[in-house]
Amino acid sequence: MRLHAALQRRWAAAAVAFALIVTIVAAVLTLASGRHAAGVPARWGELVVWQALVYGSWVPIGAVVDRLVRRSGLTARLALLLYACGLPLAAAHAAFATGLDVLFSPAARAPEAAGHWAARMPIDLLVYLAVATFVVAVRAQQLAAEAADRAAGLAAALDAARAAAARASPGAAEPPAHLFVSVGSRRMVVDVAEVEWFASAGNYVVVNWEEREGLIRETLSALEQRLDPAVFARSHRSTIVNLARVREAASLADGSWRLVMSGGAELVVSRTYRDGVLERLRR
Repeated sequence: MRLHAALQRRWAAAAVAFALIVTIVAAVLTLASGRHAAGVPARWGELVVWQALVYGSWVPIGAVVDRLVRRSGLTARLALLLYACGLPLAAAHAAFATGLDVLFSPAARAPEAAGHWAARMPIDLLVYLAVATFVVAVRAQQLAAEAADRAAGLAAALDAARAAAARASPGAAEPPAHLFVSVGSRRMVVDVAEVEWFASAGNYVVVNWEEREGLIRETLSALEQRLDPAVFARSHRSTIVNLARVREAASLADGSWRLVMSGGAELVVSRTYRDGVLERLRR
């Protein structure tokens, strides 16, 4: 169920590690070449530590951006937050990197640190934008993978529900095979397998079947306890659906699901019940 999303997380971690290692190696080689040209010893260990601290410090900044993305979602509000945080985060990193330059580089001097910081700021802003873009792209892929996993799980659950409904014995007493439904002043016997969905109406339940509806005097929660959990699932706090009667399903932008029933009615599986429905049906 979570295979695609797990692969996305591993791919993202591997991409970050690869980019960090390549960047550090390139920076170390560049500095070593400059020192060699100036007749200064390279001191490889020192160069590696220096550049690992400079570029490795982008990892916690990326973690901050990732937290913003997860809390805000892929919305316009996120774009405003990322741009608002960009300048202070880049400025903080530039100050940290400038301090490392003064500490490790014999050519850098503390009195000139402000100039080094100002010169580094445009580069750090570009790096911040690259980090933010990468985090947003990874999160978008993760959300797409999770949606695909849920879609596959829902499709399997619907198939299982239809198979369970086909195997159900028409004479079984528990779960009930028939319901006595009030339609106006009459009472009718309705085959449970024909019901598309149940809706709460206070101490009553509205029964919907074959484009008709009626009432039974019972709460939705009490009725849910008597229904076959392999066929019927709570999709909303006020709705129970017959998954064997679902014609198609699709995810919505807010994380909920839209179900089209065999009679053409459209119902929503809220985010509250979405994962619970799939987990319950898998059991």
